[in-house]
Amino acid sequence: MGTGSWGTAFAKVLDENQQRVNFWGNSSQVINDIQSSGTNSKYFSNIHFSQRVSATSDPEIALREVQLVAIAVPMQRLRSNLEIWAKHVPSDAIILSLIKGIEHNSGKRVSDLVAEYLPNPFSVLSGPNLAAEIADNQIAAATVAAIDESIAISVQEICSSNSFRLFRSQDVIGVEIAGTTKNIIALATGIVVGLGLGENAQAAIMTRGLAEMAAIGIAAGGKRDTFLGLAGIGDLIATSQSPHSRNRSFGVLLGQGHSVLSAKNEIGQTVEAMQSTQPILTLAKGHNLSVPIIEQVAKILAGSSHAESILEIFDTNKHEIEHY
Repeated sequence: MGTGSWGTAFAKVLDENQQRVNFWGNSSQVINDIQSSGTNSKYFSNIHFSQRVSATSDPEIALREVQLVAIAVPMQRLRSNLEIWAKHVPSDAIILSLIKGIEHNSGKRVSDLVAEYLPNPFSVLSGPNLAAEIADNQIAAATVAAIDESIAISVQEICSSNSFRLFRSQDVIGVEIAGTTKNIIALATGIVVGLGLGENAQAAIMTRGLAEMAAIGIAAGGKRDTFLGLAGIGDLIATSQSPHSRNRSFGVLLGQGHSVLSAKNEIGQTVEAMQSTQPILTLAKGHNLSVPIIEQVAKILAGSSHAESILEIFDTNKHEIEHY
């Protein structure tokens, strides 16, 4: 459900696993492209789907008699889509979230939101999965989490391949928080790159950012170990260091002096950190957590601070003990 870059790359994984795939999207141009040529040329002209893949803009057709519903739409559109999809989802289908974000107004995670509309078993997949590399059939790994371990095993069986390996977990909360917060730290790392700073500064932002990510995850009910795995530090490294990363690239533009609007327009795709930073900061403050990097990103996105303010975490007047 979703024909963006990650949805397209994930559909390729399923197709190569000999799975029949129904592709749903709301762009008639993209749907027609997939149906006529087997390619989503808007994102990846190098992916050529087999006859096992079909595309439609009708959710009733897309969801008919399916085993697995992989959701790959922007987080801020999930609720409105669920309202339409819910009546068509088979009662025994597994829901698999590919989304990395949090609802802006409510602060709800994907699992919370899906539970409002569907009683189905829920799972979430997250990790260092840059869509462009998966489209090129490069090796990748991820974590799939479900409270019921048998559900995670089912997802592993359906989705794992020699080039895409899944490890399982039962920490749904931790995986969801990690996938959301790493975008914010990647944006901060991008700002540092845009300001012209080197690898040392980037490593410092990523490392201290990981501490902030873990603190929020644990406070929300997740496990510390999750943040030391693929969904945590693994995804953080990939998203913070790759030029394919939208959140990092957005941060680079901010560091180079672009306005938030200008940077958003230049990226031209969803930058989840723009919507997730404030609710994540609210969550952190609700638990009395110190998250200086996330706080500075929030100020920069709100326009109340300049990009250079990210460097305040290096303030020499603060002599703190390193904590994790």
